[in-house]
Amino acid sequence: NGVIVDVTRLNMLRTSLVALTLLFMGCSKMESGSRDIEIETSEGTVHAKQTQVDAIPQKITRVTGDELKQLSSIPENSAFVRKYISDVTNPDLVDYDDAFLAWKADGSGEYLNEDVVMIVGGYLGNRCILDFDMEWVRVEDQYGTDFAVRAKKSEVMIFPFSSVQKRIEDKEHGFVHGVYHALKDLLESGDYAPRNAENDG
Repeated sequence: NGVIVDVTRLNMLRTSLVALTLLFMGCSKMESGSRDIEIETSEGTVHAKQTQVDAIPQKITRVTGDELKQLSSIPENSAFVRKYISDVTNPDLVDYDDAFLAWKADGSGEYLNEDVVMIVGGYLGNRCILDFDMEWVRVEDQYGTDFAVRAKKSEVMIFPFSSVQKRIEDKEHGFVHGVYHALKDLLESGDYAPRNAENDG
């Protein structure tokens, strides 16, 4: 079984919606059903929904080589944030949220949807890797293939690119710091399973 926080995953390599933005596989401490959670942060209150779901069989492999270099270099592209927030020098989670909102209202076409998915999703993924000891992985399941960020010591994953794509489609904003803090809260709670050796590809 697994736990979802903030339901939805959109595979970047296909157009169909599947589960999940935050998938925590193999959780044994969660009760069945769903519950709303609130997390107090320095940026405000984060609202999320946590739901127990059946695990989906997956093949997970570490991203390496040039592909890893490309994914790891995405946070260096802060020009997107500076275009919409002129006085920022070291963009943080809220800056990316604010820039995303301003981009949606801009309509100039300078940044396409695909650009924003890569920029904002890449920043979120790499920030989680830096702060929570995670790594880029490729996830293959019955629905297709997607990039995710996985904890090195537990069965916890997020799908940052899919998170951004879903918010573009649903015209939502303010999610970058929300996903980050929902993940932080889960990791600090201990409500997850240790890494499964079978998934250490």
